[in-house]
Amino acid sequence: MTTGSLDVSVKKGDSAGPFTKVVHNPDISNGETVDPVMNLIAMTTTTRSAESISIDRGHTLALGVTLKSGRKLIVVANRIALSLGGKIKMFKFEDPELIETWFHETACHAGRITKRESDLHGDPGVNRAAIEIETMFPKATTVPKVFAEIQDYLK
Repeated sequence: MTTGSLDVSVKKGDSAGPFTKVVHNPDISNGETVDPVMNLIAMTTTTRSAESISIDRGHTLALGVTLKSGRKLIVVANRIALSLGGKIKMFKFEDPELIETWFHETACHAGRITKRESDLHGDPGVNRAAIEIETMFPKATTVPKVFAEIQDYLK
């Protein structure tokens, strides 16, 4: 398990709308790698619609990871670097958000992968666990702050 940075960049774009890219960059040691294709598929989101931006605070990678321990990787973002037109603003997740994400990644993804069960959102077991975990914690505040900054920038 490691922390990571969510690098969110927003450009106003053209007539097709804004262009937003969210990249989850894990904090890993020298000599450890995440396959660039896996990172692109699993941990990068791009969209032209400001309304459909998705910011996932965690990822569990069962494939495409080379760690010195030989284990798989759970990444919990502990910060967001928001780039709006080249200006960067940093946000740090609150402790309850970090703990909620850790529980979510462990119960909804890593544990289910270990048991050879589906770990995809949409699976009834994953959805049930995600809802149960979410109800144990206060409402997250960091991502809404980021969304507010994005909305202000795009006005």
